[in-house]
Amino acid sequence: MMLFVLGAAFAQAPIALTPQSTTEVLYVAPEAGVLSKRFADDAAAKHVKFEQGTALRVLYREGSMVRVREGERYGWVPAASLTPENPKPSALPAGLEGLQLPPGMSLSPK
Repeated sequence: MMLFVLGAAFAQAPIALTPQSTTEVLYVAPEAGVLSKRFADDAAAKHVKFEQGTALRVLYREGSMVRVREGERYGWVPAASLTPENPKPSALPAGLEGLQLPPGMSLSPK
């Protein structure tokens, strides 16, 4: 009977086998974006493309690979292709170079 009571007491303790939730967010650094892999150790398969500046939530790290999520899209990307700072576009998108804005307005963030 004592063993049953002791077992019930330990059954209430949380189990630390689940991965820790993280709020770390990294951004895709290269201008062309990055193709993710479905599995961290799969050298050939390409899965999802994340564009430059996309905010990705870090789920896991395994060696030089990082498991990331953006909405419903998941994938493994090289850690070297991520940065903690949101990269700014170097120029206006094509077709907006000659855009005339009303006085007092600008396209740059304040």
